[in-house]
Amino acid sequence: MAKTIPHRQIDMKLLSSPLLVSLTYEVYMQGFAPEHPCRSEWPRLSQALATGGNVRSLRLQVLQDAHSLFTPDTEPAKIPRLDLTTGMRLPLLEEMTLQTLRYYGQTAYLWDLDYCRMFRDAIDCSRLRKLDFGGEHPENFFTCFTGLCPKLKVLSFGMWEGDKTPAKRFIESIDALEHLDLSRAQAGIDDLWPAIEQHKDTLETLILGPTFESYCQKVVMPFSRLKDIARTFPRLKHLGWDAPCERNVSHAHPDQIIVALTVPLDRSATPRRPIRDESYEA
Repeated sequence: MAKTIPHRQIDMKLLSSPLLVSLTYEVYMQGFAPEHPCRSEWPRLSQALATGGNVRSLRLQVLQDAHSLFTPDTEPAKIPRLDLTTGMRLPLLEEMTLQTLRYYGQTAYLWDLDYCRMFRDAIDCSRLRKLDFGGEHPENFFTCFTGLCPKLKVLSFGMWEGDKTPAKRFIESIDALEHLDLSRAQAGIDDLWPAIEQHKDTLETLILGPTFESYCQKVVMPFSRLKDIARTFPRLKHLGWDAPCERNVSHAHPDQIIVALTVPLDRSATPRRPIRDESYEA
């Protein structure tokens, strides 16, 4: 272990326990680009998880260790991600959340095709119920896993300016999606909309995060999209969207949008709480 810098100790005994089935963990790395090897906590965390092998829920947040305060200088420099080269398997994995912040050097997770194939072989895809990529758009993951995760219920990822076809096909390959969260939704919602509509009978939560172009210029979701949502998704219980009300409704009638959404959705005689128009915080 390093002797010249203060750093936290990874509890290998705890993290490698076969009794560990759910883990929420902050992973520190020193690098600034996902494709460049660097020192990080990924190798030891991977070693621990491989030893235990019974994790079902994995929630990881990648943080940048710019001043080398947390990552020992004795760690090997590797691509900052779960190390699958040692044959690590997580056969019981059902939920995975991967948050990668991207400011001040914080970086994305590298999903190249070879890595996606190794990850596919390391898990039982049919067990996956939740995938949360935060604001990232893992195109290669979607390509590699299309048709392999039919029982997925929760999906979160970010839109981008590139090809949306892999994401569209991945959503189409899911049997009955219940929760969909899209960051920067307006960057590709039109391309994905036919695939999203496929889940109209099961979708209960739809989060459409705000979209910003150059100079932080906001791209507003048109009111027509809200009408489509109200007409299309009878089981929708929660809608998250960025609503600049000064453009969409008059100050004299602040409930206009709420009425437009809840009236078509309330098809039963049972009273239910109205859906609120709420801004989604990215």
